[in-house]
Amino acid sequence: LCTRDKENINSDIAVRLSEIVAEKNFGAQDARKRFPEVEGHLQKVQKQLQENRASLQEILSYQNFLRQANEQLNILRNKMKIVTDPAGFEPTNLKSKIKKHENFVADIEGVISTAENVSKEGSKYSKDSRGYEDVSRKVEDLDHLISGLQEACSAKTRRLNEIREYISWQRKADEFEKWIGDCEAEFSSDNYGTDSITVKQLLNKHKQSQESINNHKEIFDSLKSSADDMINADNVYKDDVKVQKERICDLFESLPTSSAARYKNLEEAAQLYQFLRDISDELVWIRETMPQASSLETGNSVEEVAQHQKRLQTLESTMVGHEHLVENVGKQADDMIEGKHYASDDIKIKWGALRETFRTLKDALVSRKERLERAMELHRYLSEVSESIEWLLVCRQQVS
Repeated sequence: LCTRDKENINSDIAVRLSEIVAEKNFGAQDARKRFPEVEGHLQKVQKQLQENRASLQEILSYQNFLRQANEQLNILRNKMKIVTDPAGFEPTNLKSKIKKHENFVADIEGVISTAENVSKEGSKYSKDSRGYEDVSRKVEDLDHLISGLQEACSAKTRRLNEIREYISWQRKADEFEKWIGDCEAEFSSDNYGTDSITVKQLLNKHKQSQESINNHKEIFDSLKSSADDMINADNVYKDDVKVQKERICDLFESLPTSSAARYKNLEEAAQLYQFLRDISDELVWIRETMPQASSLETGNSVEEVAQHQKRLQTLESTMVGHEHLVENVGKQADDMIEGKHYASDDIKIKWGALRETFRTLKDALVSRKERLERAMELHRYLSEVSESIEWLLVCRQQVS
């Protein structure tokens, strides 16, 4: 029965009682006495109905809450499964994953707001309410999932940003390492040119490489600083960053040493090619001079011998200048050998060959000079003898 039914019953009883009294029915007096009893019974019924209604309303509210709470818990669990999926943390197709996660975070705000409203409704239940313990557990589960989902979203945002930062740093670091590798390959090359021209070209290229090292110092400092920031921020890839950073530091800091060694070798190559050029020039001059220095031709007269001696004197004057050149070549050889030149053995051989060849030329000139002096003495003697014979013949003719 509802309240309206009770009111109708009360109204019907009151009307009927009025009719009985008006008709002066023999039971009017008894009906008038029993009316309060009936009315009291109806009040008890009304109270019971109100209590039943409140209880039913409480049950309905409880069931609605459980239904909404379970729906939100399922939604939150599904969202949590999505945000914690390991595939979402892989560093492949990162740009798309970051965009997808940003959309997810924007969408999750509405989900969390709805779940929080349900949780607030559950928090309104008093300890005396029906199903209070179930409601409390649901509220606790909701709050726990809401907090966990928020933390998971924040953690994934941080993780994706860390991955993006690492990948960006790694790409730059790999390019930097490749550049270092190219420098090391150049500095460790055994190509020192084939002559003075090519070694000069290599020296110019090396100077450009040295300038490149100076220009890359800023990039190196930036990579190092970014690596330190990621390590200090406990980036998920901090161990990989630390290993690559230390490797880059070791490689970059070793470049000046490698560069200096390469420059030293190129300078030595330039000295060597100049040395070989000087030796080659002297050997060519010696080969061209040797036939004249070692010639056995002395002439058939004093005049011819004198011409040979004159040419020899000219050669001796030229010889003085070349002797200074040979001495300079010898000094270069001694300096390079003393400086532990990489081609010291070849330098010793080349210098020894030039020294012996030049000594042979000097000996040939001395011999040539002595032969011409003897030839001059001989021809002078023969000339005097010839003059004496001619004088005797003239005298003989005059006497006879």
